[in-house]
Amino acid sequence: VMECSVAKLKAIGTTNKTRAVDYTNAVNEETGALMLVHPSNFKIVGFTESATIQQLVEIGRSKNLPVIDDVGSGALLDFGKFGLDDEPVVTHSVAAGADVILFSGDKLVGGPQCGIIVGRKKYIDRILKNPLMRAMRVGKMTLAALQATLLEYRKPETAEQTIPLLRMLSMPIENLKLRAEKVAGQIGACTFIKSVTAVEEQSMLGGGSLPDQRIGTWCVSIEPQDVTLAQITGKLRAATPAVMGRVFKDRLLLDMRTIDPSQDLTLVEIFEGLEI
Repeated sequence: VMECSVAKLKAIGTTNKTRAVDYTNAVNEETGALMLVHPSNFKIVGFTESATIQQLVEIGRSKNLPVIDDVGSGALLDFGKFGLDDEPVVTHSVAAGADVILFSGDKLVGGPQCGIIVGRKKYIDRILKNPLMRAMRVGKMTLAALQATLLEYRKPETAEQTIPLLRMLSMPIENLKLRAEKVAGQIGACTFIKSVTAVEEQSMLGGGSLPDQRIGTWCVSIEPQDVTLAQITGKLRAATPAVMGRVFKDRLLLDMRTIDPSQDLTLVEIFEGLEI
């Protein structure tokens, strides 16, 4: 994207250590902006250090340069409450004084797939006037879905239940266990299943978010009989609605954290109706 814009991207610091002074020393008469990019889909561990957005804003003010903060997955609230840490919160970047903030509309926001740009009016106006804006803008359906999602965040007391991603993350582990045990018992009579049990497992958010963090869950673990796992998973994907599981150690796992409680009976009915 930087190359297409004809901007000259200059890497600062090293792979594992980048200090605020590295930005200060790199500024020259050709510098147009300072940019911080959060590694939302990978993790560098060990002997590491990174400049903060607060430090970059301070440098930007002293050098009269705008600061761009790409926070990646776009958390609109602190995901620490779900046991997931170290993800930047969009409002924290706004409060720190970043001039332009970039993040996804899906991933941790839980809305439609799109990109969101927020920031100071003078920079947003320049973006809107750019000829590429007409080609890259999202459609009305995406805007409508995004608006509906963002409106739910204005009601924090209910957002965790009305936004599917947050509802899944906030499901109590005890409830997931009970549901997994119940579903396992109900589908165990299917002729193509050799054994089915409820097992404690770990979930990952996926979609390029929090790549090194997991959250506890319970799954329905299925071992096939006289059929292959590929046959079962193929039939499940073709069902209405489609059922997507994951294969692990020759068993099919259905993660109850990813299934709404209202769909448990439907899941059982799909298994009972499979012809393999």
